[in-house]
Amino acid sequence: MTDAMVLAGRVQDLPEGRGVLLGHDGREVALFNVKGEFRAVDNRCLHEGGPICRGSVVNWTVTCPRHHWHYDLRTGEAIGRPGRRLRCYPVEVQGDQVYVRMPRRGALNGIQELLRGLAHVG
Repeated sequence: MTDAMVLAGRVQDLPEGRGVLLGHDGREVALFNVKGEFRAVDNRCLHEGGPICRGSVVNWTVTCPRHHWHYDLRTGEAIGRPGRRLRCYPVEVQGDQVYVRMPRRGALNGIQELLRGLAHVG
């Protein structure tokens, strides 16, 4: 199964320091412009599912607006919470267009996501 290249928009329409919500195939991804570089992570906070795309950004750190969990946008790591991280997605700029590479949903992807979730239980 191949990944999908999802058009996020034009570089000039994606403001620095603010998140943009992308949806594709039942998945939500938050895209950020940090100092002219783009990063994409799962949109739901690992704590209680807060919308990461609405979080505040300082340098490479986004803060969940609900309960203030902090994430490094370069790695998806939950700062101060070892082993907890948001999934990161590759971002490509082609001309003035920004694309996010997102896996298509399928049986294998669903099983992999379930196993990732179970790894955090306990």
